[in-house]
Amino acid sequence: HAERRYVDADLNRSFTRTVLARPCGGGECGVAEEVRAKEIATVLAAHHTDLCLDLHNTTSASSCLIVSRPADLFGLHCAVAMLGAARAAGYADLKIWSPALWVQPSGWSESTTPTAAGAGAAEASPFAHVGSVVPSDIGIELGPQPHGVLLAWTVALAEVLVHAALDFCEAFNSVNAGAQLPQVDGVELFSLAHAVKYPAFDFDADPATTAPPQRLRTLVHPRLQGRDFRELHPSDPAFVSLETGEAIAYGGAESCYPVFVNEGAYLENGTAFYACTRHAISLPPLRRASVVAPTN
Repeated sequence: HAERRYVDADLNRSFTRTVLARPCGGGECGVAEEVRAKEIATVLAAHHTDLCLDLHNTTSASSCLIVSRPADLFGLHCAVAMLGAARAAGYADLKIWSPALWVQPSGWSESTTPTAAGAGAAEASPFAHVGSVVPSDIGIELGPQPHGVLLAWTVALAEVLVHAALDFCEAFNSVNAGAQLPQVDGVELFSLAHAVKYPAFDFDADPATTAPPQRLRTLVHPRLQGRDFRELHPSDPAFVSLETGEAIAYGGAESCYPVFVNEGAYLENGTAFYACTRHAISLPPLRRASVVAPTN
């Protein structure tokens, strides 16, 4: 299964409560990726890890910083600082994305932080990833970059982002107890609305394999390919038929912002892209006494 990024189970979807609570012994540890997830979670807990930076490449043009939990105020402030450093270095296309359904109450403050279904609960999250086991996590997705290939700009940008995150942590730790970092207004954020599947995507069950074979009958339309985070209207072409060459409109109930368009890692379940919603939010001040940032 050359199109998959794992052997038996997706490591970065294996950090569920069920997997992490499974006792090891008597051959019940699970497959290799689940065993490794337990090992990683154990190390993070032993070091009292407060912030996880999870670096990835993406085959789609979806370079973004992922803050998985809307209530993670520290992670959001850190992501904004990282975004500023990236743009100062000439990388203007980076976005902030959340895989959770975003709800920002009116008058959001430290006592009324944003909430989401399953926020902070890996089992209820659509992505039981490595960062779900620590208080704050930021995924760094850089691309397009093919698997097995290193591009100079992704390496350079990853270095900028990691240094910016560490600088933010150091600055936060230098603030006196009780003091706060200022409110940040006009933050652009994209959140997951729903997955959009390839039309007429066949799943033919084959018990001899660990995953069903797939057959694409449509492809992502050229006008959508590479246009992640750009508005897609219901009447805009999103797919093209392999059999007839006919363009197929997105057809959603309303416009969306597609993310991870034609992402190689999501082909196995027929996902063509994630339809997302764009928000303009204000982050309330971040108090030094309310969060403990990592020191190294």
